[in-house]
Amino acid sequence: MSDQVFGDETGARLLSEMNDATEEERKSERPRFIWPTSSILLTQRPLILPTANVISTRPSTYKCLPSSLRCSNKYPPFTFTPHQPREMIVVPSLNLTDLKRVLSTRSRPNLSPRAKALTQSFKADDEPQTYTLPWNVLPKGAYTPDEEPDASYAYAADLVAELPITSTAMYLLSEGVNIGNGAINIYEDSDDKLAGSELLVDVRIYYNSSKVHNVTSVSFVHEAQNVNGIRFHTAPSTPSQVLNRFISINVRIPRATGSDQLSLPAFRTHLPNFVHSLGDLASTAHFSSISLSTSDQDITVKSLSAQRTRLRTSNGAISGAFTSDSSISLRTANGPITANIALSNDGASPSNVELLTTYDEVNADLTLTSTAPFGAPPVFHVHAKSSQKPLSISCVPSAPLPDGAVTQFEISTTNARAQLRAPEGYVGAFELHSTPYKPVVIVPQVEVGEGQGREVVFRRERRGLVEGRLVRGGAGDSVVQERKESRVVMKTSNAEAQLVL
Repeated sequence: MSDQVFGDETGARLLSEMNDATEEERKSERPRFIWPTSSILLTQRPLILPTANVISTRPSTYKCLPSSLRCSNKYPPFTFTPHQPREMIVVPSLNLTDLKRVLSTRSRPNLSPRAKALTQSFKADDEPQTYTLPWNVLPKGAYTPDEEPDASYAYAADLVAELPITSTAMYLLSEGVNIGNGAINIYEDSDDKLAGSELLVDVRIYYNSSKVHNVTSVSFVHEAQNVNGIRFHTAPSTPSQVLNRFISINVRIPRATGSDQLSLPAFRTHLPNFVHSLGDLASTAHFSSISLSTSDQDITVKSLSAQRTRLRTSNGAISGAFTSDSSISLRTANGPITANIALSNDGASPSNVELLTTYDEVNADLTLTSTAPFGAPPVFHVHAKSSQKPLSISCVPSAPLPDGAVTQFEISTTNARAQLRAPEGYVGAFELHSTPYKPVVIVPQVEVGEGQGREVVFRRERRGLVEGRLVRGGAGDSVVQERKESRVVMKTSNAEAQLVL
């Protein structure tokens, strides 16, 4: 349910425009709809805005919140009707400024006390509950963040928050204007007293203006379905000189009770301009999913275990060791990707790897393993892409995949070398593009029993293209192998494309 509330100033202006319209004009005008309410649509005809607390039955009758908004004698007084179904209010033509103000009233802090009270009455039971956390201001002095040894700030303040691991999901995100540069460190806590209870979040802000801790707020938010998070907010009108600050966040993960991994719910961050550093977590904690998002900074992971992993940055590097049985997605721009990936598949659905960057290198070692039962072959999809820089994917020798395993690779770059070392025992198709050079296919000699070797069957070979299949047991089995989906597609330009089978 929407929280649209008209503040006194904006509402008075809208109603004044309503009064100026003649009865004939209103009858001749046809309304248009805005959906969703965050959209902005300019029209010379009236607009109809969906709202939870405004009811209109005809142009001459209006019942609207708040009651302080009154029109002239042409219209009856406004009355508040609580808990009514979602209805419409007809609003005459607005200019862009007025329309923006109407659609942004949800977040306006200067509502009248009555408007605030009425807005609260419309909140659904599952709407977020927000609690502002108090800052503990430290004595004035010279403070240097560990992450910025060359920087010094005159002030510092800190606070501690908790995220229960019984949550269905947890998050840390920034909203409002940019909260400034910072760093977030996620690691296992050495305090046994925290075992199995909650994640402790230590926040410290360093700043040079005494007003910073007043305009930068941190809130704990409890949402529906037991979703808990921490929000960092800066007032939109904050002067730029006040924004000179650095925020350090330490997320401490409790130790598991026993030798098993600690099972953690979905965890997400959206903290632009924050360096993300994760400790050695793979052996002690397992996330159902983890999503880390930043910009202009690096994401560094010592080791991480999660069913689904999603990392996003720009103008920064992504590096680390990752373990998953579902999907791993690493994306950046103008930064390298260096990854050591262990991916397993249970045969129920494909396991995916995505490595995407631009204008920098991609280097990854893959270990593919199967946990699928007999008769359900594992399926793996690997997509890697870059530009202007080399790209190298190497499948580390491990236990051979079972017969029928499907491995699909899509690899591309430009003006640089592309190389793939396929999984051990790979059987399937390949298609290599490399202009103007001829791609290279290497098949190492392996001693095997009679009829169990692999043979390359080339279909097309010419400058810039090599296409064929790798079959087992001689070319006579090529018909059988056609039914399998394993495939390698590799593309580059002005450099060599190399496939090692």
